[in-house]
Amino acid sequence: MTLVAIELRSGGRNEDRAASFSRGDAAVFVLADGAGGVGSGALAAEIVLQEAKALFEGRHSCALSALTSANVRIEILGGMSTGIIVELRQGKLSGASCGDSKAWLFSKDVILELTSAQFRKPLLGCGAIPIAFGSESFVGRLLLASDGLVNYVATSEIASMVVIENIHEAAKNLAELPRLRSGAFPDDVAILLAEPVF
Repeated sequence: MTLVAIELRSGGRNEDRAASFSRGDAAVFVLADGAGGVGSGALAAEIVLQEAKALFEGRHSCALSALTSANVRIEILGGMSTGIIVELRQGKLSGASCGDSKAWLFSKDVILELTSAQFRKPLLGCGAIPIAFGSESFVGRLLLASDGLVNYVATSEIASMVVIENIHEAAKNLAELPRLRSGAFPDDVAILLAEPVF
């Protein structure tokens, strides 16, 4: 499996996080966007990553359980975050999400938004209701992205970048799409782009 994760900040501290955990043909991919302006956003995003790692280590039964646990921990902390956790087992992707970050599976001429049924609000830490999704065959490229990309760039433009043959170049170009003419970013950006290797 080939994987690229990129985090860019709009200024100050980046509260968006992306990570993966893998062994053999099993993996867990995670993206979280800690809510800025309410305090503890970065820590809230880190908690989502911790619970995704716990899923990978077998301490949760599924991604929905991991996000539910993150929700409780973040509420105690007093922060807020979006969350997407995608699990890869035996060539199939499944997961859970909530908030306005998104996950897509791009294959040939098909664009499948895995997170299409999620609730934008409330966020983790504020009584969120994570929604499960899957199971989908891992064919093509998996993209997890925070609102710093998805709120400022059309899906069609994202799709045109995802298909660039070199996945590292594709990820770098995706992360640059929302950059303003001034050189700044309108919001923090985190992306995770992965593809299976046959």
